[in-house]
Amino acid sequence: MRTRGLILNIKKFSHMIRREKQSVNKAVGRDGWVAFPKEYRRMRLYWDSKKKNYVYVGGGNKFVVHPNKQLNTPRERVVLVTAQKLNPDEHFNGKRFTEIYN
Repeated sequence: MRTRGLILNIKKFSHMIRREKQSVNKAVGRDGWVAFPKEYRRMRLYWDSKKKNYVYVGGGNKFVVHPNKQLNTPRERVVLVTAQKLNPDEHFNGKRFTEIYN
């Protein structure tokens, strides 16, 4: 599914919400995905210097924005968003993450 500037890759989305992830409470549910476009401005935002992506953290969820992601063809680059439940042991400090203030 594609709209201007946004691609929803069904294979990747299905992978993120698969039953195995839901059973161990790692998958972001439908409500989390629906709320993300409205809530991202209130979430904490970090730059991951190792993986070169942006990480939005809030509400027990983590949304990772992969800018300039290459999909199927070498010339096609898109912005891809993936998500998962926030791991309680995960910390966004140190040299790898830089907080960006909205």
